[in-house]
Amino acid sequence: GTDESVELYAWPDDPDEMNNLAFQQPEMVTTLRNMLGQWQEEHQTPQDKEAQEGWEVDPATEARLRALGYIG
Repeated sequence: GTDESVELYAWPDDPDEMNNLAFQQPEMVTTLRNMLGQWQEEHQTPQDKEAQEGWEVDPATEARLRALGYIG
């Protein structure tokens, strides 16, 4: 799904980013999130994995980081 923090623009047609397409194209948002998550997993270093062990945040912060694509 999408939320207000998600932005998707057709940059060549909308270089000023005036028309957020995220709500009109939720499938594209999902596809791009999945692609980003896969890329992040593939490029995660052992140090990244180690740093995440024991990492705890409150549920609201975790949801926000997830919505922004920082965590999968």
